Amino acid sequence: MDNEKIVGGMAEFELLEKQASAHIEQLEELSGALFHENAALVQLIVKRDGLERNAKDSSAVERRLYRAEIKTVKAEIEHVEDKVRDIESETKTVALQQGELTKRMHAVLQDIEKLRKEDKMNELASSGDPQAQFDLAIFYFDNMDYAKGMERLQEAAVQGHEEAKRLMQSADRKFGTRNSELGIAVLGT
Repeated sequence: MDNEKIVGGMAEFELLEKQASAHIEQLEELSGALFHENAALVQLIVKRDGLERNAKDSSAVERRLYRAEIKTVKAEIEHVEDKVRDIESETKTVALQQGELTKRMHAVLQDIEKLRKEDKMNELASSGDPQAQFDLAIFYFDNMDYAKGMERLQEAAVQGHEEAKRLMQSADRKFGTRNSELGIAVLGT
C-alpha cells in the first residue's frame, strides 16, 4: 500500500479545502459589500434626480445652489460606481480562483481514489489470482505505466490466464519479444 501518497493526497486536499473555504468567505464579504454599495448608489441617484427636479422649479439663485449640490452628488455617484466596479472585478478574480481550486480538489480526489483502487487490486493480485493479476495489468496500462503492466500481464500469463497469454503471444508475434511492452500498449488492452 502506498500510504504515504494517499496521506499526502489527503493533506493536500485538506489544504485546498481550507483555501476554498477562505475564498467562499471572501465571496460572501464581497457580495455584502456589493449589496451595500449598490444600495448607496440607488440612494444617490434618487437624491440627484430629486435635486434636478427641484432645480427646474426654482429661482435662478436657488438653481445655482441646486447645481452645486447636484455636482457633489454626481461626484459621489462616480466614486460609488468605481467602488462597485472594483468589487465586481475582485469578485470575478476570486470566483475564478475558486474554480481552479475546485478543479484541483477534484483531481486530488481522483488521484487518491486511483491509489486506493491500485492498492486494493495489488492486494488481490498478491494472493496469486490470475484474474486479479490481469485486471491490475489492465489498470496499469490504462494509467500508462507499461512496465508494471507488463510485469503483471506476464505473471497472469504464467499463472494460466488465457487472455493474458493471448495478448503476450499476439504482441510477441507482431512486435517481437523485445518490443512486446510497446506492442501491448499499441494493441490497446
